[in-house]
Amino acid sequence: MGQFKTFKTVVEIVRDRPGCFGLVHPVIFYSDLLQRDIVVPYEYETDFASIPKFLKDRIDVNGKHREAAIVHDFLCTHGDALGVSQKQADDVFEEAMTFLEVPKLEKWLMAQAVRAFQRIKHWRKGESYA
Repeated sequence: MGQFKTFKTVVEIVRDRPGCFGLVHPVIFYSDLLQRDIVVPYEYETDFASIPKFLKDRIDVNGKHREAAIVHDFLCTHGDALGVSQKQADDVFEEAMTFLEVPKLEKWLMAQAVRAFQRIKHWRKGESYA
């Protein structure tokens, strides 16, 4: 199981971008799945969880899985440069939530919501989800 090397993530609201937050400090997660550190840099902007709107009413996107969502957002936006596929990014999201001891039901809901969002996004672009 991977582990976070940083804790107590602090963010600031990004002006002119509702629902977007910028990191005040880097977030570092060591992934056993990827066998390396994932370093999300200072000032990286995140929405915490890209999930369908109807789920945002049921799941707090700024909940216990917050750091895992930051790592996942980073892997989604920089995966190509890092050699990480969308499926691997989603798997790391689950790995990070496991480390954070996110309750099983919430972890499952978040993982399924993120996967559904990503599959739809890739389908619309004519890309494969791999």
